[in-house]
Amino acid sequence: MEIEVPIKRNMTYLTSISTTFVWEPKYYQTGKLNEKSDVYSFGVVLLELLLRKQPVFTTESGTKQNLSNYFLSEITSRPTTGIIAAEVLEEATEDEIEKVASLAEMCLRLRGEERPTMKQVVITLQLLLAERMNSSHVDTGNEQYIQPMMYDYSKGFNLRS
Repeated sequence: MEIEVPIKRNMTYLTSISTTFVWEPKYYQTGKLNEKSDVYSFGVVLLELLLRKQPVFTTESGTKQNLSNYFLSEITSRPTTGIIAAEVLEEATEDEIEKVASLAEMCLRLRGEERPTMKQVVITLQLLLAERMNSSHVDTGNEQYIQPMMYDYSKGFNLRS
């Protein structure tokens, strides 16, 4: 993939990048990104974590598949636990998985105005983390290693001690 980066008025620098970019569907029509584009991309990141697959992955039959399209298609016909990676099923409760999958699904809505804001996404994840910390599912002996991220919008990220 080549990306143009303007350096001076009449100069353009071209570079090759070997990473997969995740653009929201509307970007392909308008060529413009906005804050809801970030939400879409974050939804794809959540899917990468849940399914343990790349944004574009190769299926068992050898064809390339878009992760968000795959997830949105499968979630309508199969239980969430049927598409989530085995490692995730071992690490989290079914309720946690359902909530994160639901959040990912909201982030991937085609219409940007129907997606949550990043602030809503952060709050949702903070609530999930707080629930996990308070549940008997978490070994409280490891609490010292799990420090929840708190977001203060006026100061940026900081760790709660």
